[in-house]
Amino acid sequence: MTLFTFFGPPAITLLLFAVGAFPYSLWVTRRKPSQHARWAVIGIAAAIAAYGAGTIYGLAFTNPLDVCGNKTSDGCTWMPDGTTA
Repeated sequence: MTLFTFFGPPAITLLLFAVGAFPYSLWVTRRKPSQHARWAVIGIAAAIAAYGAGTIYGLAFTNPLDVCGNKTSDGCTWMPDGTTA
């Protein structure tokens, strides 16, 4: 497991929350939204952060250039039926 795979998703999540904290604090101080509206925005931000971190975590485990799935001994047999492309 690489360091990016281990530290990437938490770092992405913290970055997204840090970027969103400033506009959120301006919105709360200027508009004075209800508690329900605040929780809705926090929930949306958490969903976006989870999606972003999950996507990066998924990309950390896949290599788009590795179409053969590291099966180089008998050729590229990554097709479901065992044929080569």
